[in-house]
Amino acid sequence: MSIDGYFPVFPKTINEKVWQKKKGILAVKKTGISEKIAEAESAFKQLKPGLYSRMALDLDTAEGAEKAVKEIIADTKNVNAFSKAMKEFAEHCEKKAVEFKSNKLIPKAVREFLEEMATDARKCGEDVVKHVSDAANEVEEVKDSFLEDDNIPIVKEKLITVNELLEEWDNHYPDKMKRLEQMEKELDLLNKEMEARLTGKVKKEAEELKTPLEQLRTESQNMQDVMLGKKAYHALKVVKEVRGIIKKIKNDKTFIKEFVIPFDKRATNFLEQREKLNVVSSSILTEAALSFSLLKDGLKDEEGVMKEIEKFAEMFYSELAPGSVEKTREHIDDVGKMVKEIVTELKKEPKDTETLRRLKGKGDDSCVKIETAIFSLNGAIKIAARMTRGRFEKHPMIANPLKKMILDVESLKKDATKNIEVFKKTLPLLEKAISN
Repeated sequence: MSIDGYFPVFPKTINEKVWQKKKGILAVKKTGISEKIAEAESAFKQLKPGLYSRMALDLDTAEGAEKAVKEIIADTKNVNAFSKAMKEFAEHCEKKAVEFKSNKLIPKAVREFLEEMATDARKCGEDVVKHVSDAANEVEEVKDSFLEDDNIPIVKEKLITVNELLEEWDNHYPDKMKRLEQMEKELDLLNKEMEARLTGKVKKEAEELKTPLEQLRTESQNMQDVMLGKKAYHALKVVKEVRGIIKKIKNDKTFIKEFVIPFDKRATNFLEQREKLNVVSSSILTEAALSFSLLKDGLKDEEGVMKEIEKFAEMFYSELAPGSVEKTREHIDDVGKMVKEIVTELKKEPKDTETLRRLKGKGDDSCVKIETAIFSLNGAIKIAARMTRGRFEKHPMIANPLKKMILDVESLKKDATKNIEVFKKTLPLLEKAISN
C-alpha cells in the first residue's frame, strides 16, 4: 500500500444491523457487542484518508509537502485510537465467543460470526496502520527531495534511469494491451454462453465453463500483478522524483530544452498507459469474478440482486472511494478552476513558466483521472445491469437506483467534456509559453 493505493475499507461485517440479524434472539441479556461496534465505527470516522492519497495531496511544492507531513503527524493520534479500538473489539468478540460456547441455547453460527468479526477487525486495524505508515514514508521522501541541493549531473543520471524504465514499459505495453483486448473477447463469449445455459436456452450443464472462467480470472490477476506491481510503482516513484527535482532547475535553459519537455511528455504517457492498463485489467478481473459467482450460485433471487445493487450504489456515492461520482465531480471542478488560473497566468508578463508547467501537469493528471473514473463507473453500471438479467427491471428498489446511476454518469460526462475541451484549448498557448 502507498499513497497511490486505496485506503482500507471498514469491514461490512462490523455493522449494527448485520449483528442484530446474525445474533437473532440470544439467551443472554447483554453482550456489549453493539457498543463496541459503535466505538469502532466512530474511531474509523475520525480517520482522514485524504492525508494518505496522492489524489488529495499537494506534493508539487515544498510548502505542500511540508504541510502534508505536519498533517500526517497530527493525525497519528486518530490512527492509534482506531488501531486500539479494533484490537479491543476483536478481543471482546473472541471473549464472548468463548463464553457462548458453554451456552447450548446459543447457535454455533453466532459464535462463528463473532470470530469472523474479530478476524476482520484485526485485519482492518493492521491494514490501516500499514497503509498510513507506507504513505507517511513516501510523503516524507517527497518533502526531503525539495531540500536537496540543485545538482544537474545527478538529475541527468536519474533521467537516464527513468528513461530506461520508460523504454522498457513502452516495449512491454503493446503486447500486454493486445492480450488484454483478447481476454475481453474471451470473457464476452464465455458470459454469453454461460447466460444461455443458466437461463435454459442451451440444455447443457454449465459446470464445464467453471474452469475457463477461473483461468481467465487468474490470468487477469497475474497480468495485473506484473504490470501494476512493484516494477510499475517503482517506475512511477522515479518519475515523480525526477519531476520534483526538475522543478528546482530554472536557469539552465539547455538542460530544460533537451531533457525536461521530452521527458515530461513521455512520463505523462507512462502514467496514462498505466491508468488504462489498470482499468482494463481490473474490469476483466471484476467481470470474471462476477461470472464465476453467477455460475456457482445460479440465477440470483430478487433479494440477492437488491443487495448487489446496494453495493454498487455505495461505491458510486462513497466520499472515500477515489472513483466515485463525488470524487469525479471534484476533479471536473478542479479542471475548470485550473483553466481560470492558466488564463490569469498567461496574461502576466513576464510569464512564470514554472507555474504554467505545474498547472499543465495538474490539468493533465485530472483529465486522466476523470476519464478513468467515468470508464469505471460505466463498467459498474454495466455489471449491475447484467446482474438483474432483465427480470426485475420494473422493481423500483432495483430499477430506480440503476436509473439514477446512469443519469449521474451522463451528467458527469457532459460536464467533463465541456471542461476538458476548454482545458485542451489552452494547451497550445501553454506549451508555447513554457518553451520560450
